[in-house]
Amino acid sequence: FYNIAERMTHPSWGVTANLMVRGSRFNSTIQFKDIYPKTGGGEDIDFVYQYKEWYSSLGRLVTVGVPEAKAKHPWWNGGGTCYQQITGWAWGDSLCIMEWPKKTFLSCPNWIEHIAFIVTPMALYSAKPGVGLVAGA
Repeated sequence: FYNIAERMTHPSWGVTANLMVRGSRFNSTIQFKDIYPKTGGGEDIDFVYQYKEWYSSLGRLVTVGVPEAKAKHPWWNGGGTCYQQITGWAWGDSLCIMEWPKKTFLSCPNWIEHIAFIVTPMALYSAKPGVGLVAGA
């Protein structure tokens, strides 16, 4: 999703640094909400959904991809990996589930979730570890 602006002229959503939204002097109520963490996460999705909701009655496209746009955040861990920001991003994205329940859905676990939440706990908490792994057992 980081290069969505390079692949689509009017993406439905993308990394906010690569999107331009239609503005209006007639609607100043669309703003970033305070419920999202300052580390980022969810605020961009919410912002685009607010625009889409307002413009849906007008039948206009809301977003335009801007592939040349760049954003740098050197204050996050001196430009290195910042796990606190990643955690905040995940938390913020999960807030969108409560803010936009009609835009959410359930799906089966992917293979990473399957291993993390099903296979690994079963292996760790099996009643007889090692049974069947030893020759002659």
